[in-house]
Amino acid sequence: MRKFEKISYPEFVKVFGDNKTLYDDYMLPLRGTKCSAGYDFFAIKDYVIKPNEIVKIPTGYKATFESDEMLMIVVRSSVGFKYNVRLTNQVGIIESDYYNNRDNEGHMWVCLQNHGDKEYIIIDDYCGTFLANLQSCYSYMQKFLDKNKGKPVCDEIIEFFFKIRHFINMYDCIDEKYVIYAEHIDDGDFALHLYCVDPSGQLSQRLSQGISTIMFSATLLPVNYFKEMLSGNADDYAVYAHSPFDTDNKRVLIGRDVTSRYTRRNYNEYTKIAGYIHTLTQSKQGKYMIFFPSYSYMREVYDIYIQKYACNVIDLHDVEDGSYIYHLSEGENVLIQDNNMTEADKENFLSVFMDNTSGNVTGFCVLGGIFSEGIDLRDKSLIGACIVGTGIPMICRQRNILRNYFDSIGKNGYQYAYVFPGMNKVLQAAGRVIRTADDKGIILLLDDRFMTQEYQMQYPREWDKVYPVDINNTGKCIEDFWRL
Repeated sequence: MRKFEKISYPEFVKVFGDNKTLYDDYMLPLRGTKCSAGYDFFAIKDYVIKPNEIVKIPTGYKATFESDEMLMIVVRSSVGFKYNVRLTNQVGIIESDYYNNRDNEGHMWVCLQNHGDKEYIIIDDYCGTFLANLQSCYSYMQKFLDKNKGKPVCDEIIEFFFKIRHFINMYDCIDEKYVIYAEHIDDGDFALHLYCVDPSGQLSQRLSQGISTIMFSATLLPVNYFKEMLSGNADDYAVYAHSPFDTDNKRVLIGRDVTSRYTRRNYNEYTKIAGYIHTLTQSKQGKYMIFFPSYSYMREVYDIYIQKYACNVIDLHDVEDGSYIYHLSEGENVLIQDNNMTEADKENFLSVFMDNTSGNVTGFCVLGGIFSEGIDLRDKSLIGACIVGTGIPMICRQRNILRNYFDSIGKNGYQYAYVFPGMNKVLQAAGRVIRTADDKGIILLLDDRFMTQEYQMQYPREWDKVYPVDINNTGKCIEDFWRL
């Protein structure tokens, strides 16, 4: 009979010390899928193998099998290929009479050598017995689906099967650039996350399989950050193409007397922001989008805006005879993005801008949302964008995990977790204004942090001129631009 067993507890104590909980919790080898060439061994504790170092690792396992059989121990090809870690004897051979021998009960050990130039870390059972149970569930489901091939099977079962497979495949990719954490989510469910904090290792392996790879975007800034995150190779060739658009066709203004910092979020600051927006939209009749750091912030400013200034509020649900209609007044017309918008609502929102109808239109939107990326508002469909705040993501567990990781490797974790992703959202939103060589428009940045060197270093080359303004001189600066 072929099977794996744990060594006895007395034998376990000799190697790992007196720890009954650890003994009870560690799992036996598992076959990942029915087609797996062998069983996966799991480490009982953590090990670090330095470059050129040899480490002997106890498995806690013994195995019984037929007298005319043998057991072979090898490393996964991915371990040898990716990390240059090998068995010192290349292939371990276990004979049948090794089982329950007098010396160590047949306890199997593996001897690994690191032939690479980086430390190789073996971490004990990332997900505890959860993974073992998940693999077992996957195996049973696979047998069930094979048995019922050609028969109708519940969609939920098939969907769950593929989700399990996806998780197991991701687990197999785990290295030192992953952080594993668990949490209880709002609905009471339990979630286990395999969080890749630095995808460069995984991406570079796949990119190396091609002859070449071209990545292009208008917002790959700062370029060294994207090199590090996408390939991990600072020597990758990068080209900053010159813009075909006349830089004089846009004007970038920075409101230096306002901020979106949490400590300054109050009625007075919201009112000043509303004043800036009104100055922008009244300087020239046209269509504008205002981007906010969150729905709650947007709503605070929006409520003040429509109360303080005479506005015609456009209802996105105004439907007549099955078609959406809206009516523009001679004054300012406003509409607001909702966090539960249907596809029809999104189309209705954009139709107000894409319509050639003249009039003043101001759209209140969320930065990083559906209206700040991937839409093409040409000609007079958009003549100005106001971006409130620096786009810094909300503080959350994942962002702090990201920050801590980059801090731990000697980088500025705050920049990697918050500043760079935030500025990328700002550049995306700003890019809605100039879409063709004939477009002209205003980009108004409302946050005093845009005046700091930390942010100015991330400006695109086309922002060669920026105009610091305050609430009193913004109107004149905008009017001067439109007179050019």
